[in-house]
Amino acid sequence: MAEKKEDAWLGIFTQPLTDNLAKYWGLPEEGGIVVSTVLPGSPADRSGFRSGDVIVDFDGHVISAKQDQEVSTFQKIVRESPLEEPLSVQLMRDGEPMEIRLTLLPKPTIGRDAREFEDDSFGLTLRELTTDARIPMNLSSDVNGLIVRRVKSGSPAALAGIRPRFLLMAVGNTPISNIEDYQAAIAAAEEARPREIRIFCRVGANTAFFRLQPRWDD
Repeated sequence: MAEKKEDAWLGIFTQPLTDNLAKYWGLPEEGGIVVSTVLPGSPADRSGFRSGDVIVDFDGHVISAKQDQEVSTFQKIVRESPLEEPLSVQLMRDGEPMEIRLTLLPKPTIGRDAREFEDDSFGLTLRELTTDARIPMNLSSDVNGLIVRRVKSGSPAALAGIRPRFLLMAVGNTPISNIEDYQAAIAAAEEARPREIRIFCRVGANTAFFRLQPRWDD
């Protein structure tokens, strides 16, 4: 059985170029894909896409979307495009035509597919930080950690002041980038059994340390 091909990923949020938008920007009313957001670290970001660009041709496919339901055709073209091969994109920027060369990458894990880990010792449920979660949290691609999904009432984490939607970035002196990092840090703590563990989190635009006091079994 042939191995399933991975979906290609561009890394933009889009909307169709409606006739009203085209008139407002002084563009031909021929449709297209308007780039509304460029995800940090994505192929689109690395190749120089900007918010407000209008894609009119993607690797030889004319793009003429004018309605929301037509955006899915563009998304299908991107998904089925070859990975790690140079592609050409024709677009309009500030009313002027230009070409961008880019290379697509495999689609990363998104929020609904992210792994979670429930830590009974500290009372935390943590989720992987996915690319689509970075935008509402205003996180650049170099910021890593795990999203706090739930905190058990009365647990050591709750008593320390840790709350849902915090980004857990370090346990003691150990940086946390994924669930495996966290599991290893907790395993080391369970062996050492310190009276207190410092948890470093991002809280909105700020960062803070939280003093967690574990309840080790006798």
